[in-house]
Amino acid sequence: MRLAFTDGDVARSAYLAGIFDGEGHAGVHHLPSRGNRAYPVATVAMTDGEPVRLFRAVFGGYYRSYKKATVRKRVHVWFVSHRKALAVATALLPWTRNRSKIRQFGSILKHYGVV
Repeated sequence: MRLAFTDGDVARSAYLAGIFDGEGHAGVHHLPSRGNRAYPVATVAMTDGEPVRLFRAVFGGYYRSYKKATVRKRVHVWFVSHRKALAVATALLPWTRNRSKIRQFGSILKHYGVV
């Protein structure tokens, strides 16, 4: 599993950052039931499965596909947490343009003391 991009992967990393800008979510979730323990997460959910599977191929994590009765199309979901979420934030932040996603990645970096 690769957690960082090389110079030859600039187009792919920019592509993934663009998808994450529109369809992704990142942040630090808190668990009050466990003493308010916190853990970072990153997720992408969309109806086109190919980009979601590319996130899994690059960063690892969990992939799931499901169809709800109220939704016409199948939904594809990718999810990572903890250090893998930090790897996603570190790899995609340079190409991220959406200010809310930049803040979300910033919360992960702050959680691990990188900022």
